[in-house]
Order: sequence, then C-alpha cells, then structure tokens
Amino acid sequence: MKNLLFIILFIGFHAIGAQKLSDYKYLLVPQNFKDFQDNQFELNSALVKKLKAKGYEVIQNENGILPEELKQDPCQAAVVNLVKSGNIFKTKLTFEAKDCNNKVLFSQQGASDEKDFEMGYNEALQNILKSIPNSLPLFKTSDVKVIFVEKTEPVVVKPLEKIEPSSIVEQKAEEKTSINNSQNYMNGNVNLKKILLGNNRFILVSANSSIPYATFTESTKEGVYRVVLENGLMTLGYLENGNYVIEITNKDGSFRKVIFEKN
Repeated sequence: MKNLLFIILFIGFHAIGAQKLSDYKYLLVPQNFKDFQDNQFELNSALVKKLKAKGYEVIQNENGILPEELKQDPCQAAVVNLVKSGNIFKTKLTFEAKDCNNKVLFSQQGASDEKDFEMGYNEALQNILKSIPNSLPLFKTSDVKVIFVEKTEPVVVKPLEKIEPSSIVEQKAEEKTSINNSQNYMNGNVNLKKILLGNNRFILVSANSSIPYATFTESTKEGVYRVVLENGLMTLGYLENGNYVIEITNKDGSFRKVIFEKN
C-alpha cells in the first residue's frame, strides 16, 4: 500500500522569544515617513546611516522584494517609524519600532529647543539615536521546504476476527473525522495542501513543488494574514466563507482576488 506523505524540512533556526529591538537583524524603514515625506530635513538618510552603524540590516524596498530569510518569515523584521510629537514651544520627535503583530518593541522621544525645524528635528533625532541598542539578533537563517514522498507499507494478513456492530460504528466515525480534517484547497486546476508550521503560521503548497505557493502569518486582526508569495512579494490574505483569499496587485496598481476554495 502506498501513501503520499509530506516532510517539512526546517534548515537553520527560527527566532526564539524575540521581545526587544536588539533581538532583530532586519529593520524595515519606509522611504517616506507619513510625517516626513521625501527625506524631509534628511531625517530618513541620517536614521538609516546610524541604524546600519549599529549593526542592523535596513530594508527600504517599496516594491516588496525581500531577502530570502524574510520571504519565508516576515516576522524576522521590525518596522520603524518617525512621528512628529512636538508643539509650538518645543521640537519633539518619536522613534518607534514594532514587530509583525504591531506590538511596540522600542519607543523613544527626542526633543530640541531649536526654533529652526531642520536643526531642531536633527538634534532630536541624534538624542534618540543615543538610546537605540546595537543589533544582537536572535534570528538565524531559516528556510522551509516541503518534500512529498511515497511510503510503501507491507500488507499484513491477519486472522479473521468477529467484528461487533459497535466497532463498525466507531470506525465509520473515525473515517468521517479524518475526512473533515482534510486541508486541501483549490483554485481552478491548482490543488494546494494547507500545512501548519506553528507560531501562528501555515503554508499552502502543491505536491509538485518543494517551495510553498504562499506563507501565511496571522495579523492582529482575526482572519487576516500577512502573506509572502513564492516569488517573494508580500500581500494580504483573509478567510472568507471558509475559503482563503489572497489579494494580488495588477500592473496598473489595482487589486484582484485569488480565491482558494476548501474541498
């Protein structure tokens, strides 16, 4: 008897309990902060330069292209932001770093008495940078590969036994449970299997490929996921009527839905 089995190979190590900014290797720094567009006052470039000096690998790819480590696990990166927090009497700036679940890992405010905005914000940033710790990452390289193999089991002939009616009922119940736990999803002719990875993550993978079609990581909103596709692009996915929906960006910037129906 041949059964199709899958084997999940984890190469390297995942992060263990990353709870502070210094645990991270990668920082996602947007090219345009909401409060400071187009590198206003050169805050963006000054911040990136200092973070690199502290050992962080800064990612600023707005097109979603990521290193291999982040393709498999987006939670290996913290997201950075600079926010205006002053008033007419004092120039203030707040630095925030959050994890993939939007939890604040590090927050620090800097202030300046300078009335000139450019000088004031840069002085506030320099005060903040003194408090940012060096990178001492817990994260190591991690890849996920799924290998499907055929397992041949010997056929054992057993003596005939008397089967009680209750045993037949129990056996049918077990078979029904097994069917109900099936984790197969389809989109047209594409048939994918859902495989749980732990740490609020799962993948959809084809039996014909060792690379996941999509890796899902739970967000802070129930039923909504951060998704990394097999080509490395990041997008959103969500659960709708028991099916998984992935938003794909078209060339014109609009979105289309790709639906994987449970079967």
